[in-house]
Amino acid sequence: MRSRSEAVAARRYPDLLIVPGMVLSMLAVSLREELLWWVVGLLVVGIVSGWLLTCRCWLMWLAGLVLFAGWHHEHQTPVLADTLAGRDMRLMLEVDRVDAGSDRLRLEGTVAGCEPVATDMVECGPLNRLRLDWYDAPAVLVGERWQLTARLKPPHGYHNPGRFDYQAWLLREGISATGYVRSRAVAKRIHDAPPSLRQALHAILAARDISSDTQRWLSALTLGNSQALSRDEWETLAALGITHLFVVSGLHVGLVIALIWWVTRQVVRCVMPSRWRVSPIPWVMAALGAVGYAALVGWTPPVTRAAIMALMALWVRSGRRAPSPWQGWWLAMLLVLWLDPLATQRQGFWLSFAAVGLLLMAWVNRPIPGWWWGQWRSQLILTLGMGALVVLVLGQWSVLSLPVNLVAIPLVTLIMVPLALAGWIAGPWFGGMCWQIFGWVAQVFWDASHWLASVWPVIVVPEALREALSVLLFIAALTLCMPGVGRMAKAAIMAVLLAGSVIHLATPSDISPGLSMQVHDVGQGLAVSLMAPDYHALYDTGPRFRSGFAPLSTLWDRAPVLDDVIISHGDLDHAGGLHWLESSGGVIERLWRSASVPVSATPSRRCVAGEGWQKGDARLTFLWPERTWRAPTEDRNDSSCVLLVETPAYRALVLGDAGRRVERWLVRRYGARLADIDVLIASHHGSRTGSDPEAIRFFRPDHVIFSAGYLNRYDHPHPEVVQEFRATGSCLWSTALDGAITLTPVADGVTVRAAARRGGIEPGCLGVESAP
Repeated sequence: MRSRSEAVAARRYPDLLIVPGMVLSMLAVSLREELLWWVVGLLVVGIVSGWLLTCRCWLMWLAGLVLFAGWHHEHQTPVLADTLAGRDMRLMLEVDRVDAGSDRLRLEGTVAGCEPVATDMVECGPLNRLRLDWYDAPAVLVGERWQLTARLKPPHGYHNPGRFDYQAWLLREGISATGYVRSRAVAKRIHDAPPSLRQALHAILAARDISSDTQRWLSALTLGNSQALSRDEWETLAALGITHLFVVSGLHVGLVIALIWWVTRQVVRCVMPSRWRVSPIPWVMAALGAVGYAALVGWTPPVTRAAIMALMALWVRSGRRAPSPWQGWWLAMLLVLWLDPLATQRQGFWLSFAAVGLLLMAWVNRPIPGWWWGQWRSQLILTLGMGALVVLVLGQWSVLSLPVNLVAIPLVTLIMVPLALAGWIAGPWFGGMCWQIFGWVAQVFWDASHWLASVWPVIVVPEALREALSVLLFIAALTLCMPGVGRMAKAAIMAVLLAGSVIHLATPSDISPGLSMQVHDVGQGLAVSLMAPDYHALYDTGPRFRSGFAPLSTLWDRAPVLDDVIISHGDLDHAGGLHWLESSGGVIERLWRSASVPVSATPSRRCVAGEGWQKGDARLTFLWPERTWRAPTEDRNDSSCVLLVETPAYRALVLGDAGRRVERWLVRRYGARLADIDVLIASHHGSRTGSDPEAIRFFRPDHVIFSAGYLNRYDHPHPEVVQEFRATGSCLWSTALDGAITLTPVADGVTVRAAARRGGIEPGCLGVESAP
């Protein structure tokens, strides 16, 4: 017979699955199809391991699933209708955030009222928050309410593989529309900004006799102002794997509550010498400190997540009817998901909970050794486990992450953060001295970080290796966490994993190592990469905007080394990114241009029909313009360099902005060489000036790609052009809806993959007829 304690444990065990089951139910709702089967599998494991679940457990799981489904739907960001894009709206906006640029202000605010300017328009519909640019703007402060006129468009961003998804970020932040304030319209301040403690603290920083760099670093480290750091500084932190040190995270909240807990405990010890060990006052004050600090720096999702996890850690450590560490971990996840239903779409959610989970596996119910050994083991496990997620999601690996964190974490935790906090707490004289010392230490830290990042830049992991390397790193981290396994056994497991990875990489793949193509999503413009294992060419460089921003800069962390760059013609939507390539350190071995492209800093050659080069088994040939042809000054489109790419797997024709006259000439001149081609990048983004009907019927491409901007003002691709291509049976793709299009050679042809599928009329083909 079982003892009484065993019977109680058996009855309690199913109840312990209530919180994990509710969390998994929430994940199933939030992730939908992406990881649904993975979540269902975990639920099945929970049911089997829990024997017969109690009715209360089943009811709690079902209630969590139903309630969170409604809560998740309620928190979806309302989006501006496409039909209202580009139309003027009269808004009442409460300003939540202001970022000052060199030539404009960028505002984020909550919509308090919205109505169309034109009388023939329908209502704006429900809008949540807006992100607006304001040129020639007056002084605007957070907390003010303004009446202004703005031109809006739905949230949208460039979709390129492995790059930042701006549209998803906007929706996660609750942004219903983006746009700009109409400067010619009258804008009125309705209410002034109320007093703000955060602004008062920034004013104190500005008034202190410290350098501007020290002010920026203090603002980022103690007030959670991520905008204070430059893009180069964030890239440096990312390259070394120490980004978590300069954002307000669990580390900073933990330091604040540890300081408050220790000071309060000493005070209680003096006041109540007989009862200080059991007094709840230190724990309550530490919890209030965590909430107050989170309120001070702003309840952003990362800060909210850090505060909840810190509060849960306090509860677990207090021991007063507290859950176990693992139950606390599940409960913290439950609260985060309930407060932020879109949390699963944030990388920080997975990274933070995975990091805490690995640390729990490593240290729960185990004796903690000396500080240095515990720091080394913890950091090694985190480096492997977090590295697995970063490799899988971002395709990057920081070689210096482990040694740099071993030095940087004690430096920031024990020196920089205490000095920064002491500057706020102490008086002007002593606080100023603390901040001066902080500035010296921070300067040395940044100088060393920049040097290390330049010597050992982050490694970009090839896409074919990401999954294998990610699995290897994660299993290695789990192996180090395994209890009761000796070092020799762990070393043997690691050797087996390494051997399995080598065998996996050596297994032949059906993907040919030939020349692949990627039509990048750069908005209303064109940029096409031609890539082989030892070769990278770029046809056109996309647009450049009035602000100087070039979408090409978002495709790589650093300007690439390019064997060939071809600028088809001089229009800014094709040649705009060349300046960024040349000014940002990009290497261009050979530059080709048409007659209409101005001479640049890089030595160049004219593209002439008949010239070309061989790269492996691929042949690249210019088909136009002829050597004797002279472009008319009023139209540069027909001067576009037309490129034919021929490989054993496919033939692709890139037309640039060449018009119908050039297309008809190509048909007459090259005949069967261009008949029934595999891939055609449509001329002039699908406008009526290109894509001659006779040429379309002659080319009969299997795949047609329109490189166009979302809701562009030219209505590209034009409906008549789309219908002509559809009549030939071509499969149609558009970067405006599909994002970047990648063509990969395989044994029996070419595969086409879109970065952001939007649905289609038939499998594998997009119904571009519905595109604006």
